[in-house]
Amino acid sequence: SSGINAEYGVQILANRFKYDSEGLMVGAEEPFITASSKLAVARQSPYFTEVQRNHILLLGDMLSDLKMAACAQHSAMLSVGYANTEKDVEPYQDHFDVVLPGNPGFEVVNEVLREIVEG
Repeated sequence: SSGINAEYGVQILANRFKYDSEGLMVGAEEPFITASSKLAVARQSPYFTEVQRNHILLLGDMLSDLKMAACAQHSAMLSVGYANTEKDVEPYQDHFDVVLPGNPGFEVVNEVLREIVEG
């Protein structure tokens, strides 16, 4: 499922879960998004297919995540790869603009964005 935050122009493409009266997860809404289906789901969203943008910040932890930019019209992209294992670092360096080993969180990404915005 997806939702658009109109104030900030942000699209969130994520699974939405169903919960019972006790707050326990009992299922997921359709379409259920997996690593192999997320590009097809994104291509169905008007936000990705109809909205033109100049810049994309793409974060991913798999090389296939880079394909997500193909469904959005843009002129420039900064891609950040989260290399979950040491063996991922080298191949990620061949494809992502920035590679972050391990699970460092968003501190580096936030700093890059701060530099871009503040100049």
